[in-house]
Amino acid sequence: MDKQWKLGIDLHEDDNLLDGFTFTAVIDALHCNEPVIDEAAVRKTINNILEPQLEDLRSLANNNIKEIIQRASKNRNK
Repeated sequence: MDKQWKLGIDLHEDDNLLDGFTFTAVIDALHCNEPVIDEAAVRKTINNILEPQLEDLRSLANNNIKEIIQRASKNRNK
C-alpha cells in the first residue's frame, strides 16, 4: 500500500515536517565531499543537505494544507 502522506491517515500531528540534521552529518559530508574545507564549503554543504528536506517540507505542507487549516481553526475555537 502506498503512503498517502495525509494527516489522520498515515501522518500524525507530531510527525516532523522537517527532519533535523546533525553537526556530524555536516562534518561527515564536508570530510567526504569537499577538497577544501572552508566557510564557503560549510555553507554549501548545509544548503545541499537542507534543500531536499525543504522540498519535502513544502510537499507535505501542500499535500495537507486543508487539514492544517482545519486543525488550526478548530484549535482556535476551543
